[in-house]
Amino acid sequence: RRFAKVAESKYSVGKANQTDVLRAQIELSKMINMLVTLNQEKETAQAMLVMLMNLPAGQTIGAPQEPEIARLRLSLSKLETAALENRPELVRMKHHIHHTSLMARSARLDFLPDIMAQFRTRSSVNSDMDNSQDIMLGITLPLWFARQKAMVRIAQAQKEMSESEYESLKNRTLFSIKDLTVKVQSAERLVD
Repeated sequence: RRFAKVAESKYSVGKANQTDVLRAQIELSKMINMLVTLNQEKETAQAMLVMLMNLPAGQTIGAPQEPEIARLRLSLSKLETAALENRPELVRMKHHIHHTSLMARSARLDFLPDIMAQFRTRSSVNSDMDNSQDIMLGITLPLWFARQKAMVRIAQAQKEMSESEYESLKNRTLFSIKDLTVKVQSAERLVD
């Protein structure tokens, strides 16, 4: 408006021509129209926010406030430790490694003989057999080891595969933590 008034003042004293005054008035009209349109869009956006926030119709939201900048307070090493201890996939894989280790140990134990011992006391109506005791000992020796060797190889391969998958996921987790930490620190520097 000041620009239009300045143009009119200059025209009245003869220092500007009529086209300058008309241009200033046209620009003023455009600005007023833009202001009306922007106010309408603001009202529409506020009504949409009220609806999305499930607030009663007609309630005003108020002017938006500047958001607080949250700073990264944990060090990279603490974030890495927390991620390695709490990521469910890593915890599951640790349990799987333990399971496959036990399977490999069990497969190695199949090379040993099976020993059985049994003790029992009988009770019978026959007085000769009543309170008699039996002791039994048994042993099973493995004679062919091909099956046991194959089971040990399979169990060992499963254990190594589980360990490899764990290390791969661990490395991807540490990379993600480092990558996200660098991005957060870069964003903090941009804000500052």
